Amino acid sequence: MIELINIRKAFAGQDILRGVDLKIEKGESLVIIGRSGCGKSVLLKHLVGLLRPDEGRIIFEGEDTSQFNETDWNRVRSRVGMLFQGAALFDSMTVGENIGFFLREHLKWKDDKIDDTVDRMLELVGLKGIAGKKPAELSGGMKKRVGLARAIAHNPEYVLYDEPTTGLDPIMADAIDRLIADLNKKLDITSVVVTHDMKSAYAIADRMAMLFEGRVVFQGTPDEIQKADDPLVQQFINGLAEGPITLN
Repeated sequence: MIELINIRKAFAGQDILRGVDLKIEKGESLVIIGRSGCGKSVLLKHLVGLLRPDEGRIIFEGEDTSQFNETDWNRVRSRVGMLFQGAALFDSMTVGENIGFFLREHLKWKDDKIDDTVDRMLELVGLKGIAGKKPAELSGGMKKRVGLARAIAHNPEYVLYDEPTTGLDPIMADAIDRLIADLNKKLDITSVVVTHDMKSAYAIADRMAMLFEGRVVFQGTPDEIQKADDPLVQQFINGLAEGPITLN
């Protein structure tokens, strides 16, 4: 389990996270929803120490990370995979080199083991035989799937997804949603997904948490969120221009 307790973060004097309390249970698929710019990606980066909170604590499986050094965080990161927004592939590397980068540079795996893993991961995401291609040769959906293959290559216990369907057409977005849900079951991992795409959220989530103005304003199952009385929640999940959430 990962627990966030009163997490606060500001940039240049602007408060982004204003006291986030959230628990991520082992084995669940948690989807964090909210408007663009509400702090979803900032929150996700705190989970692996890419950002450190100004206040508050993050408890990772019973360990208080507030005193972690980089070595401690690297130990945590070795158990976590992350699909960055836009896939974040290295343009100068082949698909195979991208997927094998962490395995080679950090885990020091041998080449034959890396090659076998790359082939297996590409088959798992439906891209068998493209290890020699460069990212420039791939479509947006293919890049996302390569990014996902890289995220799961070291057999992580947790996978974090930052806006996995942004920039994709509806058909490819649905394919990515199905792939995430399928991998969650096949690999028995804990998933944390941030998105503002409600169709994706419903397809992936066991549980949802809505972030608004730097705080979690609702937590519950997809069924519970649809029945929520809070007008903030209803306005967002139904995509309504009118309501308590202003358009600025």
